[in-house]
Amino acid sequence: MDLPNTIDYILEKTQQTRLHYLGHSQGTAILFVLLSMQPEYNRKLKSLHMFAPIAYLKHARAPPILYLAPFVNMHTPMDGLVSYTTTRYIPIAGRLFKTCNNRKASIEVCAVLLALLNGGMSDFIQKSILPDVYQTHTASISARQSFHFIQLYLSGHFRQYDYGSQGNLEHYNRTTPPDYDVKNIQPRFPFHFYYSDFDDFSTKPDVEKFSGVLGNRSVLHFVNLKKFAHFDFMWGYNIKKRINPVVMKIMQDTEEVLQSEDSQD
Repeated sequence: MDLPNTIDYILEKTQQTRLHYLGHSQGTAILFVLLSMQPEYNRKLKSLHMFAPIAYLKHARAPPILYLAPFVNMHTPMDGLVSYTTTRYIPIAGRLFKTCNNRKASIEVCAVLLALLNGGMSDFIQKSILPDVYQTHTASISARQSFHFIQLYLSGHFRQYDYGSQGNLEHYNRTTPPDYDVKNIQPRFPFHFYYSDFDDFSTKPDVEKFSGVLGNRSVLHFVNLKKFAHFDFMWGYNIKKRINPVVMKIMQDTEEVLQSEDSQD
């Protein structure tokens, strides 16, 4: 619900009919879900830039997923207790947020915690920016969303939330959750996937598998740098040269195509 409302609000306020979309991690997953379930939003988009995209998670190697997977096991009794709790208020996660959001905290220790929890050790994030990062990141998500990511890892599918056999019957009229209908993902311009081989969440095999499913609806941009990890797409000191020019060129090219089409109408 959040994403379509956000898109509609922006288009209404700007009096535009389409917008460029840049998403990172979960910000990519929610767009894939939206277009699968409400395909009318395909026509509201221009260029699409997916940083560390997430759909399949079968090859994820992030410690939170690996360590929690045995406890989730597709459906967990914890679901009913904490499904609407945000990760910021789960005791362990909340303590980490509070500790690192302190100017006296050890930058080195918190840098390691950030890497373990959020997608890999990086050679491209300067520790001097971390105190500012911790003012707002990492943003919390609902516990159920965390469970959902782990379910994607366990199942190897890009599919809806697993409520367990009985819950699935109630929600989907079937014992297993349905896969998202990616055939509905039909944007005017292809997705651009930006990914690396040192991202513990959005791994190279999973990104390339989803790109293969989308076919000509996606273009791959592999960042062939050692220790370019999950959050480097936002905070890496080299993205101004490595990532941003590519994004800007694609956005400009897209605008030119649309302007040319408009002039012919």
